Amino acid sequence: MGRPHFLSGSSSTAGRDKDIGDAGARIPTPDQPLLDSGSSRDSFGDDGRGSLESGSEAMHRRMSSASSSGDITEFERGLGQSQRGYQVLALACALLISVGSHYSAHTLGALKSTIKKELDITNTQYGALQSTVSAVNTVLPILGGLFIDAFGTTSGSLVATFLIMLGNLIISISTHSRSFSTMVGGRILYGLGSGAITVVQETILGSWFKGKGLAITIAIQITTSRIASFLSMGTAIPVANHFGFYGAAFWANFLVCALSFGINLVYMVTMRRIHRSAPERIVSRLRSKHRFNPRLVLFFFGLYWLFIVESFTLGGGWNSFLHINSELVKLRFGANDSVAAWSASVSQIMPIFLVPFLGWFFDVFGLRTDMLVLSAGLFTVSMVLLGFTMINPLVGLVIFSVSLALGPLAEIT
Repeated sequence: MGRPHFLSGSSSTAGRDKDIGDAGARIPTPDQPLLDSGSSRDSFGDDGRGSLESGSEAMHRRMSSASSSGDITEFERGLGQSQRGYQVLALACALLISVGSHYSAHTLGALKSTIKKELDITNTQYGALQSTVSAVNTVLPILGGLFIDAFGTTSGSLVATFLIMLGNLIISISTHSRSFSTMVGGRILYGLGSGAITVVQETILGSWFKGKGLAITIAIQITTSRIASFLSMGTAIPVANHFGFYGAAFWANFLVCALSFGINLVYMVTMRRIHRSAPERIVSRLRSKHRFNPRLVLFFFGLYWLFIVESFTLGGGWNSFLHINSELVKLRFGANDSVAAWSASVSQIMPIFLVPFLGWFFDVFGLRTDMLVLSAGLFTVSMVLLGFTMINPLVGLVIFSVSLALGPLAEIT
């Protein structure tokens, strides 16, 4: 199969010197993927009701009208025809580049008792080990967002996945030397990468998918991350028992992170291939157009900051519980390590099944605020059941899992 004509770098149309922005289409670069947005009439239906059409439909309609007037280049035409394929590739890469981060996130919690014994540390030291990631991520997402605005998603994702992989390598090595300080250093590097990878991932998805397709795309992303977390919590102890060494679970983390890094390289190569086909002046214009100005923060609505407080409160509760639920089941309900780990993994299972449906539901009916309130209520109920009753812990964990399915998707979309 020959190289697609729009990637050959040549163009013979009369509109070669015409600014691509005039045709209403944007082109992807390594730093700015294809954005399916144009004029307000392109983004919203002609009936004025604000219904969003899919990116490929908008691109096709813009190109059809522009090609008849000679305002579209051979590059734009070829890119539009191949946009669906690029979207599928971008979706697959965006989903998989964070699998290593999510898979590594909960191994420490599942092996808490073993780690305290092997490293001879106290609960206080374990808390410091666990909180290193959270401490790093307090301000890192903001800095990560600024970095991505300045250097693009390709560079940002490459740095993030490399730090995640390197951090897990150091953590794995520390299990052999039984060095608490080395493990802390690895956790810090992991935290630097994991804090930025979510920003990168959602930026990629938000750039390639617009309108009603965005919620279901984010839903797929959340489902993928929950599957990785579920498998991590459920397999950490079996892997450690199979190899007779608790560090084997951390080496498994490293291998999954290396896979995510490799997939990221595939995404980078694809974006560079598209970039080589774009005129440099168009790339420069897009980069400058999408650069973030920090002064814009002063114009955010008060409701936005209220939402930030809500996300901080709920997110802090979810994440804290996910790191202690295994030991909670073990100590409060008398389960052994394997049963406690698998029981705790139930807290990750409902998003796998509910989130794809919720993505469609939010696209069609909205009601995100209602679902967010319901999520907070269910979270409260689950904590009361697990902390103040002796009802089977699976009941409280399933209710918590439903809360975890409803809340994050409503927040992000």
